[in-house]
Amino acid sequence: MTMTPLIVAHRGGILDHGKISSNCGPENTLIAFQRAAALGAEHVELDVRLTKDNEVVILHDTTLQRTAKKHPTMSELMGNILTGNIASYTWEELQKYSDMRGSWSEEFCPQRQPVPSLQQVLEIWPALKSIQLEVKIEEQNVEYQHTLLRRLNEITSNYPKLESIITSSSLALLYEAKIMSPSIQRGYVSTTRPKNYDELKKQYELNYLIPNHKWLTKDDVETAKSSGMKTSVWTVNNTLYLEKTKDWNIWSVITDDPMLFFKIETPNTIISKL
Repeated sequence: MTMTPLIVAHRGGILDHGKISSNCGPENTLIAFQRAAALGAEHVELDVRLTKDNEVVILHDTTLQRTAKKHPTMSELMGNILTGNIASYTWEELQKYSDMRGSWSEEFCPQRQPVPSLQQVLEIWPALKSIQLEVKIEEQNVEYQHTLLRRLNEITSNYPKLESIITSSSLALLYEAKIMSPSIQRGYVSTTRPKNYDELKKQYELNYLIPNHKWLTKDDVETAKSSGMKTSVWTVNNTLYLEKTKDWNIWSVITDDPMLFFKIETPNTIISKL
């Protein structure tokens, strides 16, 4: 028996049939999540980080430099926020000065988009069924990681019906998550094929294998499943992939372009008002 994979909106879903439009939004912004929710998306992947005052916010990089909009009349503090580590600024400062529209024109995203918090995303998306919370480690210290794991546990515990999954490319981080946040599921973001699926599952008690689609094979999906792990593959922006892998029993597909997979051609009447 084959299954149809769940569609997971990557960073909220930043494409509309391969291009930007008023039906999607800049990555990891509240408008992108709102529009994905309006589209009917029920699964999301996003990146989580801590502010200086321990608010869990949604941001892929350590700084805002790549994804923030550069304003001609930028204040000195706003200029510093663009290049400084996100953990150096408070939630209030980010709400006041950040604008995550990047290169997006006002035609498609007219309102300023401050860095959103995890709490905000959960509040505006009541139909959400699962959320992949990717934790980047980079130069962050152990104290930072522990605080982030505690905060994720605190926030997600208020949503018992939501399937929350801490994901990371760091097995050390996932081991800490097993100890500190045992009620939250765990997924290994893997750029290369693991050597031993059974050992991976046993040592880290993983629920998900999250592989790059470029190396994944049907055998990998079956081996992961026999070891007790579901497969959530990234980042797939072509419907031909589903046709190619239709008998693989992949659990979910992470995509920048959820509308492409939902086969929605003109959802403007639903979404573009947001």
